[in-house]
Amino acid sequence: MARRRTDPILPVSRTVIDLVFCELIRSRQLDRSSDEAEILAVRLLNLYQNGIRERDDLRQMAEFLWPRGTAF
Repeated sequence: MARRRTDPILPVSRTVIDLVFCELIRSRQLDRSSDEAEILAVRLLNLYQNGIRERDDLRQMAEFLWPRGTAF
């Protein structure tokens, strides 16, 4: 079983996650305070904690796992 990282998320890392989050909610036309946006945020944090650290990689993995039009 893969070991999950529990390192703290530093401000620079939070910025990367937030940039990807904003790109994805904008492209999906989600309200930032919607349930779907909250689920997306949690999933992005999980991806980051599991080693997906680069902005493009994080966005691409999120798009791959949750394509537009699919339910969360």
